Amino acid sequence: MSGLIDHYVSLIDDQVQFLSRGLIGLPLWAGLIPLASGALGAEAGVGLFVTSASVGVFFLITLFTTIGRLAKIADSQPDEIAELPTSKFFKSQPWAAFAFVTAAVNIGIIVGHGLILL
Repeated sequence: MSGLIDHYVSLIDDQVQFLSRGLIGLPLWAGLIPLASGALGAEAGVGLFVTSASVGVFFLITLFTTIGRLAKIADSQPDEIAELPTSKFFKSQPWAAFAFVTAAVNIGIIVGHGLILL
């Protein structure tokens, strides 16, 4: 494999790992904030909501940028692999839909936490 392809695969691997860790973090964030509220009591609701909203903004920014980087990586494939079926599949992914779903989930968790905590 050429150095360019090694670099390209390394970029994809880094972004997929980052995205995977972020997607693992979403259910943890969604579930642990209400558990913390139950453990800390009703007086901690506003503080936990502010914390939850901050985490949500962080997740939104990081996951959006990661999806954007994956889209740019898909568009800049080396010529040596551009005609491979997996390369064509990677390039044809609905990146905007992924970003929309990520935004909807983040906003939904923040709204849900607001309903629970406030």
